[in-house]
Amino acid sequence: MSLGNDLADVALAQIAEFGRTIAYNRINNGSYDTNTSSFTQGTTSFTMKAIVEEDRDEGKEVTLAAVSTKKMTAAASSFGGTAPTLVDTVTIGAAVFIINDIDIITVNDVVVVYVFNLRKG
Repeated sequence: MSLGNDLADVALAQIAEFGRTIAYNRINNGSYDTNTSSFTQGTTSFTMKAIVEEDRDEGKEVTLAAVSTKKMTAAASSFGGTAPTLVDTVTIGAAVFIINDIDIITVNDVVVVYVFNLRKG
């Protein structure tokens, strides 16, 4: 086992213990409609644990945009081998968030966690 795999296991265990349950909504093309010659959007949702924080910088004025943004950290293994994308969404409580950015944290070429910057949709 490599250090990357060990850290991925630790990340999963710690996030499972201290994180909150969120719904991750994977958006895909769904199926092709021959009548309209277009794809119908499909969504696959699953629950997982993630660390969710308010995304505010110290000393900055609190604005509406600041209140509606969050930072989320999730174990890479929670995604079942399929990397998250910017078209996916996250549901926290009753609020749906759009993914602005995804930072990929790797160790020895093993993806350990994904860090998301979210904006209320």
